[in-house]
Amino acid sequence: MVRKILTKSSVVGLNAYTSDARYLGKVVDFGVDLQNPSNVTLIIEGKDKRYVVPVSYIKAVGDIIILAENTPLEELSESKPSVSASTQPTTTATTTSPTAVSTPSYPVTRRPVQQPSTQPVIPRCPTCGAALIYYPQYGRWYCPKCRKYTEVPPAVLNRVPRCPTCGNYLSYIEQYGRWYCYKCGKYVNV
Repeated sequence: MVRKILTKSSVVGLNAYTSDARYLGKVVDFGVDLQNPSNVTLIIEGKDKRYVVPVSYIKAVGDIIILAENTPLEELSESKPSVSASTQPTTTATTTSPTAVSTPSYPVTRRPVQQPSTQPVIPRCPTCGAALIYYPQYGRWYCPKCRKYTEVPPAVLNRVPRCPTCGNYLSYIEQYGRWYCYKCGKYVNV
């Protein structure tokens, strides 16, 4: 018999269905009852209900989750938190600030917003991938592994940090994980 281990990342986001192929909702969380740690539950968010289903009611898990035939859905369901009339934003001439809106009682995870990348780019050799060294006396980039000079594309050059003292390109020294200016002869914090 093949043993199937469920992890939070393997079930969150899967669609859940009853044994008669009725769509319940999407799995939004994975819970453990601290009073009875063997009672692990899936939290399934439906259109108008939230279900807290013990894993003992799961018949199959794959690309979807199928619940067993004897799953007591009414006992396992909760009403989703709704916005009540007292927390609805009001629009009157005297009130201009929004009022509080109720939040769900379970944690909601959000993906971080990715900012445009302003990270410095390490110019690398197109042949071997080693970090290139900028020699200011020649105004060229050199690969110490291939032992040859190479060109760096303008899109990469725009993102290579420059020395705050002399303005020349900095070279990334992989051995130390730091940026170095060969003209000033010093490491620079970027």
